[in-house]
Amino acid sequence: MSRQSSDGPPRGRDLDEPDEDAPGPNDRGRVAPEADALDRFGVPGNPGPHPSIESAIGWSGGPCGELPPPDGSQRGPDLPSLEELKRIREEDNRRRDLEPPDLPGLVVLGRIRGGGMGVIWRVRDPEFDRLLAVKVLRWKLMEPDSAGRTTGVERFLAETRITAQLAHPFIIPVHARGWLRDGRLYFTMKLIEGKTLDALFAEQSDTERRRIEFVQKNFVPICQAIAFAHRQDIIHRDLKPSNVMVGDHGEVQVMDWGIAKNLADPGDFGIEKPSAADAPEQEEGDVDSRYRTRPGSVLGTASYISPESALGNIAQVDKRTDVFGLGAILCEILTGQPPYDGDDEEAIQQQAEQAQLGPAMTRLRGCPAEPELIELATRCLAPDAADRPADAEEVASALEACISGVEAKLETAKLARVAAETKAAEERKRRKLAVASMAVGLLLVAIAGTAAWLWQRERDYNAEAARIAKAEAQESADRVALQVDGALRNATTFMEPGWKQTGDLELWRSSLEKSLGELDQAQKFLDMGPEDDALRQRVLKARNEWDKANDALRFHVDVNKCMARIFEGGTRPEAYHEAASQVDAIFRKQGIDLFNAQTRGHTIAWVRDHGASTQLRILLAARFYWTPLSEFWKKSYVFGLLVELDPTQSANYTKWLYALIRKDGPTLASLADDPDVAKLPTGGKVLMGVALQWVGMTDEAARFLEKWQAHHPDDFWLNYYLGICLLQTEPPRTDEALRYLTAAVSICKEDSETYSKTYNSLGIAYRMNADPDKAIFACRRAIDLDPEAFIPRENLGRLVHGQKDWEGALTVFRDAKKRVASNSPEARRVDEWIRHLERDIERNSHLPSQAGGHESPNAAKN
Repeated sequence: MSRQSSDGPPRGRDLDEPDEDAPGPNDRGRVAPEADALDRFGVPGNPGPHPSIESAIGWSGGPCGELPPPDGSQRGPDLPSLEELKRIREEDNRRRDLEPPDLPGLVVLGRIRGGGMGVIWRVRDPEFDRLLAVKVLRWKLMEPDSAGRTTGVERFLAETRITAQLAHPFIIPVHARGWLRDGRLYFTMKLIEGKTLDALFAEQSDTERRRIEFVQKNFVPICQAIAFAHRQDIIHRDLKPSNVMVGDHGEVQVMDWGIAKNLADPGDFGIEKPSAADAPEQEEGDVDSRYRTRPGSVLGTASYISPESALGNIAQVDKRTDVFGLGAILCEILTGQPPYDGDDEEAIQQQAEQAQLGPAMTRLRGCPAEPELIELATRCLAPDAADRPADAEEVASALEACISGVEAKLETAKLARVAAETKAAEERKRRKLAVASMAVGLLLVAIAGTAAWLWQRERDYNAEAARIAKAEAQESADRVALQVDGALRNATTFMEPGWKQTGDLELWRSSLEKSLGELDQAQKFLDMGPEDDALRQRVLKARNEWDKANDALRFHVDVNKCMARIFEGGTRPEAYHEAASQVDAIFRKQGIDLFNAQTRGHTIAWVRDHGASTQLRILLAARFYWTPLSEFWKKSYVFGLLVELDPTQSANYTKWLYALIRKDGPTLASLADDPDVAKLPTGGKVLMGVALQWVGMTDEAARFLEKWQAHHPDDFWLNYYLGICLLQTEPPRTDEALRYLTAAVSICKEDSETYSKTYNSLGIAYRMNADPDKAIFACRRAIDLDPEAFIPRENLGRLVHGQKDWEGALTVFRDAKKRVASNSPEARRVDEWIRHLERDIERNSHLPSQAGGHESPNAAKN
């Protein structure tokens, strides 16, 4: 049994590993499409059959195993009815759901709660001595429906897949999933110690300041998490307070994505009307069934469901359905009740279907909350989806503006209060001075008593002045805290989209630059105010997060550079060794020893879960291709890594990877024509074109890149690789190559090394187009951008030699030799040029400059 890498919990038996003891996938009707795909790689798709009804009632059949006739003539007196059998099965399912599961490598500590889809258990990971949460699919959902589909298994697999894609601070992370030996699915996730949002409602204060703080700390993160999901075209469809956990440290986590839907996936589940058989199971300690999700029926929870979901109008369910859910949560925060409320679940469902929101609107208008919050909740709860905000991003923006406006009003009121207190203090001071003047006249009569009285008054005055100064200092600290908090929120807003822009590194870099500017602004505000350790720690934490994001960006840049070097290396024998070394260096830089068998599991998990997983797999495929047969064990080792990484990928990706390894050009060309290519980011399209070039299909690669360059004319890498590809066609299409490489130079925003390589390629294109002067200019420009580059100097030396400037060429080649190792193939090649040029210069130096019609190279040049 393999284990997960050190940065995640033990996986038990992972879905990517076959279990010889598990029953086969055909033991329970037809399984989910994803389970079928796993089965093709030797992984059980839906193991573990239920006990049969015959065994449950003790029936063994007649002499030939046949069942009793339908008229009941031979039926035993104790055989139960069909309804009784169903009740027995349901009770058995509930009993087994409450039994602690047998989780490999984990110790079950107790049950946390049960839901419509599964039961959540608290477990301990002995290897790292930490606590985790495990969600186990309910027994009832393992059974196939009337159409033979195990819809519960499909939904459970979809939940883990979707949640794993949503890497966001406010969405609970999933670590691994697998099968129990009894056939049920499970997945492990982070354990949040805290309370659900509905449990916190009872502690909420009705004061204006406390209500705003509650919304800002708890509801704003929910909106940000759902906005992040909406940007990935994923909707939650079951937003309610019990699906939001607030940790002991204040962290907010949106949970239970069991009925989430990917709007970009046309094969996602539909919505159907509820039936009695689909009613959720009620267990001791579970939430009220009125607030429970019912899988297999109308998707959502009755008290918080939108009208279109309640009616089962699948075509109308979109991001605005989640907006209704956000409005329902905000309604309960402001009024203490959800939009639909009552003691009868069916009555609540009827309210939802008929959009009976009048009572909720009345409660909102009558609550003491801020008008801006009430107006936002009213818009989100609009019965007609078209009247609601378009998505959670719009809700989050409106909420931020609302909170800022309320805070500004509170700040104004606070300043007015301080001003009134200051005026009162000045009035008291004037009165004291008047009393002191009167005391002078009485000094001769009662000097001792008067002095004591004045001393006490002065003491009171000093105390009042100190109190006012303290209030002013607190006011300044509050103002600084608001400014720092706003800057940190802006920094997070700019930083967050970058993690998903691996296909557009320039956009990622721009986002990080904006985020860094906001962090600098936060530091400036912090330095202007009084010392605040908690606020300083928040700024430091944000700086650390920015550093991580910047390191990730640098890693993607390194990967792209490596891909470019591999592509430009050509078929030179020494280029194979260079390419393999560059791939190894990429992994070593991340602390991965590619050929260490002891860390093989960690390597596989790291590559599979990385944001640049596709590029890393391509690098591994290149490493396999360029490893010579003399290092057969390394070639076999890398191939084994590719096979282990492959099973969970799509069929097209599998064909593409193996076609690349086998240099199967026709298969790669057919995959390039697949309509799904349009869904790839531009970086993926570039890799597809590079793959065609690698296997020798240069013309097909040029057509493919030309097609997508027309869709993305401002993409640097498409223009750059298309220009290089056109130089290698038969015959070379130099005019077109010059056009695309010139465009790449004009739009390049990469580092100086990449900029230099682009100019060098432009110089080669000019040389092939018989324009040596422009070629020399381009090569000199490449050297200016990267003074340590060798290739532009070698190309420049060849060009200068072609101009018969032998001394100039000799100078260039001597300079190029300083940029390479003394024993490298490049050094030997340059030495040959230097010897050749020195002989030419020596031979031509004895010729007369003007006699016999001969001139020296320098004279000819002059």
